[in-house]
Amino acid sequence: MRPILASLWFFLAASAFASDGNTLSVGDAAERALQQSKLTLPGSKPFHFQAVIRETTGPNSDYQAKIEEYWVSPTEWKRTIESQEFSQTLVVNGDAVSEQDKGDYFPYWLKNFVTAMMDPLPMMSALKQSNVQIRKLQGSEQSTTCADPHARVDRWVICFEGSHGLLASVFTKGYSAESRNSAKSASPAGLVPIPSQAPNLRLASRN
Repeated sequence: MRPILASLWFFLAASAFASDGNTLSVGDAAERALQQSKLTLPGSKPFHFQAVIRETTGPNSDYQAKIEEYWVSPTEWKRTIESQEFSQTLVVNGDAVSEQDKGDYFPYWLKNFVTAMMDPLPMMSALKQSNVQIRKLQGSEQSTTCADPHARVDRWVICFEGSHGLLASVFTKGYSAESRNSAKSASPAGLVPIPSQAPNLRLASRN
């Protein structure tokens, strides 16, 4: 029995070793994607960002907003959001946080836009702790590799572009975003949300 057990152990160990060479953790893939696209990481250069959100098929639609951000570091930044239903000025200066809101609530569609632009993977801390493996990213810009980690109360499907490992899309029960050619220059993270209420919403960068 001992030679058989030893052979079996060797086979499993060799298989695991071979598999490790062709896969990586979803946490590592997500970290690599954010390092290439997220502007608000520690050590990133300060920036000033202005954007306009509008519905292309309805000039008079309520789905319109302006977003402006002055960013120096993760602990020093100012963001202003203006829309017909809701406005917000958020200032972070070290431990001091100042928030001024005008309106009954933060519209869901608008909150998704802000998340997609500034924090495209809000579940990043959980992804780092996940043991889900995906095949190594390779191929062209048209190819994608997806991970389907299951959270306790949610399901996430996260896809990465093949050639550079950039974020291609993020789908959860409450938040969905995808990469579009026009978004790569308009959104800091290269993603725009997929709003069910107004599918023709577009993001236009101003600066």
